[in-house]
Amino acid sequence: METVLIFHLHGPFAAWGGVAVGEVRDSDILPTRSAILGLLGAVLGLRRDNGEELGHLGRDLKLAFRVDLQGSLLQDYHTAQVPSRQALKHHAHRTRKDELDFPKEELSTILSTRQYRVDAAYTILVSAPGAPGRLRALTEAMDHPAFVPYLGRKSCALAWPMSPRLIEASDLMEAFREYDRLEREMLGKAGQEFQEMAARALGSESNVRQLAWEKDLPLAESIKPLMLVDRRDEPLDRRRWQFAERQEARDQWHLEQP
Repeated sequence: METVLIFHLHGPFAAWGGVAVGEVRDSDILPTRSAILGLLGAVLGLRRDNGEELGHLGRDLKLAFRVDLQGSLLQDYHTAQVPSRQALKHHAHRTRKDELDFPKEELSTILSTRQYRVDAAYTILVSAPGAPGRLRALTEAMDHPAFVPYLGRKSCALAWPMSPRLIEASDLMEAFREYDRLEREMLGKAGQEFQEMAARALGSESNVRQLAWEKDLPLAESIKPLMLVDRRDEPLDRRRWQFAERQEARDQWHLEQP
């Protein structure tokens, strides 16, 4: 048996960026490891420039994702003013305001297309086999976050409580089933209007969901995945936005009816 943390993510917009090349900033259907580690770091109060602590957090945690609602794709045509790279070399710019502190004639406009997932929902599992104390600290922090958590980009706010729970289970599927059971039990005590809202937020479109987990996740050792996928979302250097590749296992989840 292993104790894991499971929580829910739902919002009107989510953005899980992949490799950003050119003018298109895409969004995957599945959350990225870097985005979830960033969210967990935010609730703990870790700043982006605290590379040492963020590195420790990443090494301690293993993740699994279940897509409860894929949402629909939205593309936003985006324009932004920026100075030249040469000008920024000799100009301190810790904030967006500093970055725009140039005469108008020295600013240029860049164009990009940014993708979002609209009305998407996910269930996230966090394992910390070598640091079990991390999970309790994260559970408490998610109820009282130090910084505002968001779904990939700052414009993607949460629309539903994360509902973190510590679950004991012997394998990945059992952990998700127990979390679902506890959530249904809690929602069963609520009023009808609240239950209808919750059914939408928790994903009730289909009984088949996409499931993904890190290849070396202890709870998934006995599961033979449908496929292995390479993803470049392992944080290396937050200041330089550098990421490494990792392998992610994927399969389908057949939701059990209550």
